[in-house]
This record gives sequence, C-alpha cells and structure tokens, in this order.
Amino acid sequence: MTNEEMQRGIEFLLNHQADFEARLAQTEAQMARTSEQLTQTSQQVELLARMNGEFTQFVRSNLEAQSELNQALRETVRALTVAQARTDERLSEIERSDGKG
Repeated sequence: MTNEEMQRGIEFLLNHQADFEARLAQTEAQMARTSEQLTQTSQQVELLARMNGEFTQFVRSNLEAQSELNQALRETVRALTVAQARTDERLSEIERSDGKG
C-alpha cells in the first residue's frame, strides 16, 4: 500500500468517525428533548388525574344534592296533592251545604 493510499484510508476513517460522532451528538440531543417532553407529559398526566378526581368528586356531590332536592320535591308534591284533595272535599261540602239552603 502506498503512502497516498494509506493517507486516503486514514482520511476515510476519520471522516466516518466524524460523521458518527455528529450523528451520536444529534441522537443524544434528541434523547434529551424526548426526556424533557416525557417529563412534561408525565406532569400533565398527573395534573389531569388530579383534575379528574376533583371533577368526579364534584359530580358526585352534585348528584347527591340533586337526589336530596328531588326527594324534597316529591315530598312537597305529595303534601300538595293531599292538601288539594282536602280543599276539593271542603269545596264539595260547601257546595252541598249551599245547595240545601
């Protein structure tokens, strides 16, 4: 092998080594960005999980309050129905007594 051929071989190896190191640096930079994105995503998932838990508790609380309100309304309607029946009966009695007079 001539001196020139050896020089070209060394240059070829050095060029490939430089390319490899450049690609390795790019890969490391990409891995660092990916790691940062993963950290941010993890934080966002944790925040969403907390918010979901709070929302679920809020919905449960509202459902319980709505259930209590519905029960109170049912009881009120029943009481009004009974009172209306009594009122109707009294009116009927008054009408019967007025008709006799």
